Amino acid sequence: DDGSIGSGAIMDVMNAAGEFLTAIFEKGKAQQIVINMNKQEVTIDSNSSQNEIIALAGAVFDVDASNGNYGVLFAPVSNFLGVGTEFTPTVKADFTMTVTNQDAIVFTLDGLTATFANVTQMD
Repeated sequence: DDGSIGSGAIMDVMNAAGEFLTAIFEKGKAQQIVINMNKQEVTIDSNSSQNEIIALAGAVFDVDASNGNYGVLFAPVSNFLGVGTEFTPTVKADFTMTVTNQDAIVFTLDGLTATFANVTQMD
């Protein structure tokens, strides 16, 4: 009731996105990525703020969380977790990712699908 479960889930999504971006930039030597997911374009580079991570989390749940508007994530995340009357334990998003590496080589991964499943047992 106090929103702590939803807040925790939002933080988990943001942390997972942060780990993904660390892999892309530090391990993959990327300079910039542009993700178009659920008709939202999110551009991220090594100087991006937390607002871009929030926008990316919003795109996963098909809500506009640009400019740090994380409040719009509470309803879909609660739904994903089964908190309240609705429960949709799977989120699926088609997306395109264009990556520019540190040698200014650009490649595009098109027609990708991300599927997130809630495997938490709710009592």
